[in-house]
Amino acid sequence: MVEWESLRAAVSAVTLSAGSDRWKWLGSGSGEFSVAAVKRSIVSSRDFSNRYVMKWSKWVPKKCNIFAWRAEMNRIPTVEALEKRGMFLFDDGCKFCNEGLDSVTHIFTVCPIALGVWERISFWCRIPRFFIFSFKDLVEIHKFGIRSSVERKAIHGIVLSACWMLWKARNNLRFNDKKSSIEEVFSEIMVVSFYWFKYRVKKGSFEWGDWCKFVNM
Repeated sequence: MVEWESLRAAVSAVTLSAGSDRWKWLGSGSGEFSVAAVKRSIVSSRDFSNRYVMKWSKWVPKKCNIFAWRAEMNRIPTVEALEKRGMFLFDDGCKFCNEGLDSVTHIFTVCPIALGVWERISFWCRIPRFFIFSFKDLVEIHKFGIRSSVERKAIHGIVLSACWMLWKARNNLRFNDKKSSIEEVFSEIMVVSFYWFKYRVKKGSFEWGDWCKFVNM
């Protein structure tokens, strides 16, 4: 009896019409359904105020920016990330050093290969040695110290390029059994980033010697 009374109370305010039934979208004032209205409805209920937004470098290719953006969110296919998604891999160690898990944090901030690369970049760009504990620290490293705006942009792009090259070296070793030394990875970073910087920033007279000495930016 209680359930019956509850049902009567629920439908008492409902008014039926003789017209045909139709669907009505309640997510917008117009009552019309649209993908944009769904997106607004979903976004309006979320708080993004504390979410980290990575700054992209304008002079490196999009693939480097996208890779770094995904890596910061732990969305690149490391063994750790794949295992979290239900995949089982027999070899889960870092192929560079065999001393840690194949993860974003280890590959880019702990592994001796990465540390060696960051040390050479710090000497090259004349900046203090990197003290990094997470991937976010890497993509923020250009913000510290007294540098010109152009130098900051250059360092930012170099770090993103280095992350891309380290990942390529990791894949080459894991899938093709081709090992790269610290010097080989660093040399590739210098060469590739030079051409990207020279022809994308459009600085005019800027040569390889300037890049090697990190001057005339």
